[in-house]
Amino acid sequence: MSRFDEPMPKRQAAALAVLADQISEGGQAKYEYLRGVFSLLGDKWAIIILLVLESGELRHAALRRSLDEALHFEKISQRMLTLKLRAFENKGMVLRIVSDDAPPRVAYRLTEEGKRIAQQVFNMIRALDYK
Repeated sequence: MSRFDEPMPKRQAAALAVLADQISEGGQAKYEYLRGVFSLLGDKWAIIILLVLESGELRHAALRRSLDEALHFEKISQRMLTLKLRAFENKGMVLRIVSDDAPPRVAYRLTEEGKRIAQQVFNMIRALDYK
C-alpha cells in the first residue's frame, strides 16, 4: 500500500473541511483573486520573474538579461516576458513605469502586494529545502 492509498490524516481532513465551509459561506467570488494568483504563478516563467523583480526596479532589457542569466538552460522570449509582465500588472503585483524621455524608457517593479507574494514564494522555496 502506497502513502497515496492511506487515509488522510485527521488534522489535514479537518483543515480541508474548514476551508470547504469558508468557500461555501463566502462563495466562489471570495477566492477568485487567490485562484487567479495561483494560476498566474503556475508556469515556468512566473516565479523566476517575480523573484528577479524582488531585487528591485529593472528596465525591460535589464530584466530580460537577468532572467537569461538566472536560467542558463533556456531563454525567455520577448513575447512571453511581455505577456507575463502584463498579467502581473493586471493582478496588481507589478508596476509598469514609463519615463517622459524620448524614446520612453520602461521599467518594472513589484508593488507592495507583489513583494508580499514574492516573500511567500521565497518562504515556500525555503520550506521545500532544496539542496
